[in-house]
Amino acid sequence: MFFIFTANLIKFDLALRVEWAKCQACADRWNEEVVLLNEEMRQVIEYCGWKASWWKQQASQRGDVSPELAEGLLAFAEEQAAMEDSIAIRFASQWAPIRKRALPLIAKFWGTEPDGTDIIMGDSEEEEEIVEFMVGEEDDDGGGSDFDE
Repeated sequence: MFFIFTANLIKFDLALRVEWAKCQACADRWNEEVVLLNEEMRQVIEYCGWKASWWKQQASQRGDVSPELAEGLLAFAEEQAAMEDSIAIRFASQWAPIRKRALPLIAKFWGTEPDGTDIIMGDSEEEEEIVEFMVGEEDDDGGGSDFDE
């Protein structure tokens, strides 16, 4: 009888270790996803800045046009550059609380956080209000573009 109990206990211990390993792998994937998402947000903001600079350079690329067309091309290029700058500023401000909240997790992922420190994602009411505001903003759009004025 003791042998059966011991065998079942060993099977249970093994099953528990397998489940723990699965959960650990899942948590690792989510941590990696946070790191990747933060990098994607950084790249989008960087791209918008690059695109704005590109539009500013395009304003004077064509010299073989009439003054009226040159003025129109300049106005269009400046408008596009301003739009890209506006998008970058909007994204940066909307994503700042999320990216700030992810910093401890990212530091732990890259090993720049000392071992043994707990990651506290924060329970402040201010952070919750920011997230609720952003969700409420999406719900109130009515499905239109975020860039319509």
